[in-house]
Amino acid sequence: MTEQSRETAFNLSWLLLSWGVLCGLFAGGLMSIGEPVSTKSGMIAGAIIGAILFSYGAGWIVWRISGRRKEWGRSTFVIVAALMGLGQIFPFLEKSSLSSAIAISASAMPEQESRARHHIADPNLKPEDVGPIVAELDEELRGKLAVIVGEQGRKFADGIRSFRRIYLFRELSYAAALQTAVRDKTVDLAAVARQRDFDPRRRQCAALITESDRYSAFLDAGAAAMRQELVGVDFERDEVKQVLAGSAKAMNETSANYGPVIESRVRYARAYMRLLDHLEESAERWSANSEGLIEFQTDQDLEKFVAIAAPLDEERKVMQELERLHLQKASDAKEKA
Repeated sequence: MTEQSRETAFNLSWLLLSWGVLCGLFAGGLMSIGEPVSTKSGMIAGAIIGAILFSYGAGWIVWRISGRRKEWGRSTFVIVAALMGLGQIFPFLEKSSLSSAIAISASAMPEQESRARHHIADPNLKPEDVGPIVAELDEELRGKLAVIVGEQGRKFADGIRSFRRIYLFRELSYAAALQTAVRDKTVDLAAVARQRDFDPRRRQCAALITESDRYSAFLDAGAAAMRQELVGVDFERDEVKQVLAGSAKAMNETSANYGPVIESRVRYARAYMRLLDHLEESAERWSANSEGLIEFQTDQDLEKFVAIAAPLDEERKVMQELERLHLQKASDAKEKA
């Protein structure tokens, strides 16, 4: 090594400084992708300054240790600056994998939702059908999300699948309980008068109440329900915040629009169970005429029946009006879309 290769101070040429700026710009550019616009310039500037200072510090240390050999110090500067730039590639790929997972899952949701709506509207839907339907819909979603790579992307994909399984199970279980009650004419008093099958009807009402409460509670949970399933996902990312906000908005709208209908059905089912209890308790003191109407033998039993049935009839009218308003809102929303 010649004396000319040794320096009394570690200096960088404009070319090396430009290299440091380029590496910092590359690192900052990757770091700022997907970040708020207000922070992009600060992140890029910080990356440039950090790349130059850190690389210079590393170069200066090697320069001193090597006996002030400028080639060693400058080579170290070049290598460290390059590593700082290249070091952001993996985090960028992780960030991209999350963005890709969000985009792919968002594009897959309409089809899954459409399939779910088809099953919900099926008058033959039964509670025992719900599990296989949810498994089938989940498997279809899994296939579409299988192309996602990267740790954050996979965690998001797994979390979304878990959330959708719970959502679909709650929604379809409620629909199955409702369809069963409608299909079996659970609240048909004429059928009760003829068949006197109190327990099966009570069980169907109880099932509708239970599934209604579970579905309502899930909707009320909003974004918290999704957040609980997104284990290991970076909640500080803007894309994730937007997903959570969108989910909360959709679930809150569903709860606000459909919640009153569900609550009315629950009130009706509870009142109907009280009516069934009374009919069973007084079963030896009433009979059904040829038209299927109940005729009580005592005024006391009749008065109690009327006291329970009158509010039940009023609740039925409320429920029908709420259902009409809900269908109207859904139709209006579909036309706007």
